[in-house]
Amino acid sequence: MTGTVKPAEGPDLKPDGPCKAALDRLCAHVRQGSGQKAHCLRQKVVAATNRQESSPVTPDCKLQMAKFFIHGLQSGSLEPVSGFNAACKDDIEKYCGGKKGRVVQCLKNVSSKLQPRCFYQMMEVRIF
Repeated sequence: MTGTVKPAEGPDLKPDGPCKAALDRLCAHVRQGSGQKAHCLRQKVVAATNRQESSPVTPDCKLQMAKFFIHGLQSGSLEPVSGFNAACKDDIEKYCGGKKGRVVQCLKNVSSKLQPRCFYQMMEVRIF
């Protein structure tokens, strides 16, 4: 491979933090940045849970992931799931005044009025 892959813009899990081993093992194919690595690990944890398997990440990694997602969602710098902002853009503007940070809770409060694509994304977040 020639050159260096440029990371995507935006925050992500620290590549040398408590999730390093899991990131290297499960999400090496995913670019660093914009929460892509964090979303990859989250998907792996959810998949293992759905299969009733033990978690593929350590408790320290789970804690790092929780802190990362909470901070990112509260600051508005991170999507709860990939594609969320695009799918829910109109509903966010209509019902939440374009607010950032507490958008998921705002949309939950008007769940019966959401467009289907946004409702589906809310289901992916496991809000309902």
